[in-house]
Amino acid sequence: WTPLVTNILYKRRVAEVLLDIILITVSYYLAYYLRFETATAIKDARPYFLQSLPIILPVCLFWFYVVGVYRGIWRLITVSDVGRYIKGVAGGVGTSAFLLVLLFRFYGYSRAVFIMFGVLLFLMTVGSRLSFRILDDIVRRRTQRSRKVNVVIYGAGRAGRLLFEESSHNPDYQGYNIVGFVDDDFTLQRLTMASLPIY
Repeated sequence: WTPLVTNILYKRRVAEVLLDIILITVSYYLAYYLRFETATAIKDARPYFLQSLPIILPVCLFWFYVVGVYRGIWRLITVSDVGRYIKGVAGGVGTSAFLLVLLFRFYGYSRAVFIMFGVLLFLMTVGSRLSFRILDDIVRRRTQRSRKVNVVIYGAGRAGRLLFEESSHNPDYQGYNIVGFVDDDFTLQRLTMASLPIY
């Protein structure tokens, strides 16, 4: 799925920036929608939304670039990468609010909107990246059904997990169907790793 999308869009980094522009705009609008629930209140707040959006977009994109969000590979996102997204979102939202204080004294703006905006932007950016990994995993599991030789990986630790990940994406392992893990640690019995049983 990921190679298909990146080949269609041709320039992966450009596609990431375009996606983030959409996510920032949608997150910011949803924050306004959640804060000002009635149609009248949203209509009154719309000028402030439109006034601040041209400031928020480049600031958030700048922070995403500074913290290294665009240096990662979507299909290999890990828990350690989440820290970069937290820094990027916090920097973008915080700097945007600071600039609005300098330019407009934050008149007409709501602090609750920016808190909700930060939470929504974090969830959307991380969720969008994880969705590619999830889709890759679904495709991999379907292709595994057609494999002929059932095998288990010895070791249910980090090395076993790394071998499992490598076998999922390496064409040299396409002839094998991994059905579980074997480990000599009895405390791991009846547990699972990567949705596979540990024996």
